[in-house]
Amino acid sequence: MGRDRTVAVVTLGGTIACAPHPLGGVTPSDDPAFMAGVLADARLSATDLPGTHVISAPPLASAVLDAPRLAAVVRSLERVVDEGACGVVVTTGTDTLEEVAFMLDLLWRRAEPVVVVGAMRHGGLPGADGPGNLRDGLRVAAHDQARGMGCLVTLNGHIHQAWQVRKSHTSSLSAFESFVSGPVGSVHEDTVRITSASVIDRPLFILDTVTVVPPVALVTAALADDGRLLGVVGGLGYRGLVVETMGGGSVPPQWSSLLERLTARMPVVYSSRTGGGPTLRSTYGGAGAERDLRRIGMTPAGLLDGLKARLLLGLLLAVRADRASMDEVWDLFDSPTTRGRRCEFVDLAAR
Repeated sequence: MGRDRTVAVVTLGGTIACAPHPLGGVTPSDDPAFMAGVLADARLSATDLPGTHVISAPPLASAVLDAPRLAAVVRSLERVVDEGACGVVVTTGTDTLEEVAFMLDLLWRRAEPVVVVGAMRHGGLPGADGPGNLRDGLRVAAHDQARGMGCLVTLNGHIHQAWQVRKSHTSSLSAFESFVSGPVGSVHEDTVRITSASVIDRPLFILDTVTVVPPVALVTAALADDGRLLGVVGGLGYRGLVVETMGGGSVPPQWSSLLERLTARMPVVYSSRTGGGPTLRSTYGGAGAERDLRRIGMTPAGLLDGLKARLLLGLLLAVRADRASMDEVWDLFDSPTTRGRRCEFVDLAAR
């Protein structure tokens, strides 16, 4: 079946799907009519939006999502795309939106774009942004120039690539930014403008919906921290560790020996706690500096922040990638190239 002007929409919950709760606060509504209303508001005064094929899903707080649930979402979306949909929109909560989008990008293997949207203001507030973000997402998902770009995020009129988008404010409408190179485009006056179409080479993970992703710890380095958390990581069952370092790759000197023991047991990756810029590799020496971290066997995450590095390391462990394959993947995010290449990893359970 050829592509048509239909966009598949799956609603996973989050603020965009929240309604006031009788006991106070707001929660994702389990009434399908609620999101139908958000979609209707998105279509107000628009005559040229694509048609929609809504895939019903139970509303979930964004913190509940995990790899098996997202793998199941991907499979359902692939079926709709294979039947002719020109793109996909996923609505979810903004608290973990950057992680959900990155995970979807690593799992998505179709040319049709996946566009993740959400809202910073729920429907009970004046100026709720959900309908507008959904409207923009529908336009981006149906835009020919978005084909082949994997997973994109559309919020507040900006279009971001999943691998670099980051939430930088708890409540602002402009909470999401692309720290590495800025947004790839925008949506204004109902017009999609993609101004940077460079898509980096990145891995593709083919998982089963029951794939178990091994636990990966995430620890942030801080001034004068003695590293006692590192002393218990190995005994808690973690299979990998990501350390968010100070600056470009610095931890307290007393961490060095603790990390060296951990690298003998599991893959240990370091990113920067700043969230922007590459991890350093060879500038600073001395105990705890990046030259020391490389010496003891730690791997730099390149341009990925700690949240995304943790997800990527978990998927690499899930597919039992060897050290050489892991190094190749991390290098993709250290010195990005745009040859359109996907390094494919298949979970044995998905064969």
